[in-house]
Amino acid sequence: MPRTILFATDLSADNRAAFARALRLAYAQGVQLDVLHVLDPYLPRRVLLDVESAVVEDITSTLTDTRRLRPRGAENADPDRDRLASR
Repeated sequence: MPRTILFATDLSADNRAAFARALRLAYAQGVQLDVLHVLDPYLPRRVLLDVESAVVEDITSTLTDTRRLRPRGAENADPDRDRLASR
């Protein structure tokens, strides 16, 4: 059984549902979820910092939304799975 799921994203709004699904799958399987997005290294530094900030905000929002959907009592089911949320 795999220990890691790699989720490649273009950070589009359409991709948000796929990210949430990958997150739920990783959680259900008890595996690590790695998120990959490639940026053009020749973008101006300010643009790269703005994109990084937006990505962190979006991922945090998705994690918060996903936690709200968690069934009652699930937060105590497996404490090791919370490592997914802290990555």
